[in-house]
Amino acid sequence: MKSGPPAPLGGGARAAPEVAAPTLHGCVAQAAVRAPDAVAVSAGGAALTFEELERRANQLAHRLQVLGVGPDTLVAIGLERTSLLVVGLLGILKAGGAYLPLDASYPRERVEFMLADAGSPTLIHDTSDENTLYVLMPMRV
Repeated sequence: MKSGPPAPLGGGARAAPEVAAPTLHGCVAQAAVRAPDAVAVSAGGAALTFEELERRANQLAHRLQVLGVGPDTLVAIGLERTSLLVVGLLGILKAGGAYLPLDASYPRERVEFMLADAGSPTLIHDTSDENTLYVLMPMRV
């Protein structure tokens, strides 16, 4: 028996088809179908089921797409670590965009630089009402 590297594939052998990697928002959508009433996210005493998370993320995604968010579009997101942050991130991903996280603890000059460097992206931030997101587009610095 010979030892050494394996022989190359040939003679009609077929490579396995490429399978797309599952996306985060795709996994959440599947979970919303399988277990709609299961808790998806819990923060600060508030909880969202997979069905609620999916519905709210879809609403945000639609709003973002109406505003022109899609592939190669940055969306700045300045939210505290609450269930709204998860809704915001999923909504951005569902719309096809990419997110730019902003931390409220950053100095104002740093945030302004990040927004300017990103090309004045759409901005999502929260209101005093814990269940509401504001979407501004385009963000002007």
